[in-house]
Amino acid sequence: MDRNQIFGRLRAMLADSLAAPEQTITMQSRLIDDLGADSLDFVDLVFAIESEFNVKIREADFNFWDAST
Repeated sequence: MDRNQIFGRLRAMLADSLAAPEQTITMQSRLIDDLGADSLDFVDLVFAIESEFNVKIREADFNFWDAST
């Protein structure tokens, strides 16, 4: 599977989960700033990605930071 195929599948998941038109989602789209995702959306997306791609995502794989600092 190449990068464009992966993006196509992710784009469809994002559009469905975030109720955003697919054509507005690009590889440069930012989940929070551009697509309006919140913490519950992230949980939903992680489960969807794990299911769609048959992978396990650990919390340690994310780069979370405190935006208030």
